[in-house]
Amino acid sequence: MNQEDARKFFLKSESYFNTNLPAYFNLSNGIDLAEKILSKKEFNNLYKKKDALSKAENVNHIILANKDGNYAWRPLQILHPIVYVDLVNEITKEKNWKELQICFNSFQLDKRIECISIPIESQSRKSDVAETILNWWENLEQAQIVFALDYEYCIHTDITDCYSSIYTHTIPWAVHTKDWAKANHSPDLGVGNLIDAKIRYLQNGQTNGIPQGSVLMDFVAEIVLGYADSLLSSKLDETLGCDIDFKILRYRDDYRIFSNSKDQVETIIKILADVLASLNLKLNSSKTFLAKDIIMDAIKPDKIYWESIHSSLISENQKGLLFKIGIQKHLLQIKILGEKYPNCGSLNKALSEIYKLRIEELKKRPNDIYQLISILVSIMVNNPRTIEHCIVILGRLFELIESNVVEILIDKILIKFANTPNTDFVELWLQRLSLIHTVNKNYKADICQKVADPISISIWNSDWLIDGFDESEIINVEYINKMSLTMPSSEIDLFTAVYE
Repeated sequence: MNQEDARKFFLKSESYFNTNLPAYFNLSNGIDLAEKILSKKEFNNLYKKKDALSKAENVNHIILANKDGNYAWRPLQILHPIVYVDLVNEITKEKNWKELQICFNSFQLDKRIECISIPIESQSRKSDVAETILNWWENLEQAQIVFALDYEYCIHTDITDCYSSIYTHTIPWAVHTKDWAKANHSPDLGVGNLIDAKIRYLQNGQTNGIPQGSVLMDFVAEIVLGYADSLLSSKLDETLGCDIDFKILRYRDDYRIFSNSKDQVETIIKILADVLASLNLKLNSSKTFLAKDIIMDAIKPDKIYWESIHSSLISENQKGLLFKIGIQKHLLQIKILGEKYPNCGSLNKALSEIYKLRIEELKKRPNDIYQLISILVSIMVNNPRTIEHCIVILGRLFELIESNVVEILIDKILIKFANTPNTDFVELWLQRLSLIHTVNKNYKADICQKVADPISISIWNSDWLIDGFDESEIINVEYINKMSLTMPSSEIDLFTAVYE
């Protein structure tokens, strides 16, 4: 991309926040308003005083997403539109963008170390998210199977809490070299310094961690991780020599290291650990393992398991697909999949399929509808990754039940999550169901309160701005007033694009 293409790409709503939200969120309106404001005034003329932004807390909105149904969680950040658009504008200035392109070219000089996670824009009907997942499948999972022809050993590993561990000062190290960055601290001396400063200002001066939740921050992470690749290349040449035969595939913070020598692959991972440590990053020992079978370990075991189960559930004749079991037993099989492989990707594929093929077009209320609801809630509680998919299915089932009963059921679901920490994301999607009958249902998450009261409630701190920031248009009240419990599968991008 040239700088203009890159700017348009980063300003797309799905790049701004790359996690699914209900369709009544119009975050693009916030981006559009920020663009208009910044087209009329320089960023430095928008805030009340020089250090107003860096001293401001809660500038960005954090959605806490539970990862495992227990105590693991991920803070997803919707950056303040003004600071987001400003950072995009700076990065995509012609001089800065060309400098970053040179950087990435230098990171990729060693063809033995291949990064396959540079952000992608779809050139087809698929969404950018779907194209990214397809890229992961083709260039990581499928590539590993091919590499079994050339290599005998493969180690899998990843970085512990990658985004929250990135030291912002390593960004100018990556762009300008460490020695240069140590001698030149001013933000106006280089794009690396500028990015470092902008990220620190938008998170109350913190140097540890970068916000997670946007393609822009994925790109920033790739600056640091690409720098790590180049450092690793130099260290390997220095330690093992330039002629050693190995291959490393990196998808963001996930590494696959291939070699024909067990000693060599173990030496490589030790050197990688040292390189990452110099950047304040460390490998996740619990996810580091030597593949017993390069081919079989390339494919996630949940996929193999579900494909075998799936083939026993469905047959096909001239009239189309035939299901050998009822919907309840089908859901129970999905629940068993979740118990065997918690939070796995195959769960979403299975739920997407049962919705589109069996539940979306239900003509009458099933006799076991409450059993179906109970099973779905159990899947959702124990597998937080399935929340959007389960909510879509529940919405269709709720449409077949009396409205007063729906309210009772939603309360029961919330109670199920009472002992699960960090459930903002759960509330966000459950609210999508309760809004059909009332906007007054009380949810703890700030973003849910914003939906209930788009005018008075703010999700971003704009006190540092001279004129504040109007958030009222990010909630589409007209859409809420017209929507039904049944959600078209297009509301959840992954339902329609990833698994086809």
